[in-house]
Amino acid sequence: MARKCLRCNSLRLADVGASCGDTFFWSSDKIDHSGQFATPGGELGAYGLGIQFTYCLECGQIQGKFPVPGEFEE
Repeated sequence: MARKCLRCNSLRLADVGASCGDTFFWSSDKIDHSGQFATPGGELGAYGLGIQFTYCLECGQIQGKFPVPGEFEE
């Protein structure tokens, strides 16, 4: 079964993944951080020291369940 965008039902989805290590940077409404770190609450599908997410090439919607619950604790 083909995956479809959660917003517009387009089949044009792109998977993005990167191993970030020392060059990782995260900035959101409550957090600014750089260095060895995974996304605080898994907002971008964090795995180890990297990110992984899927977005729609048609409308730009990042795919996944939102809002992301929880608070970041360092």
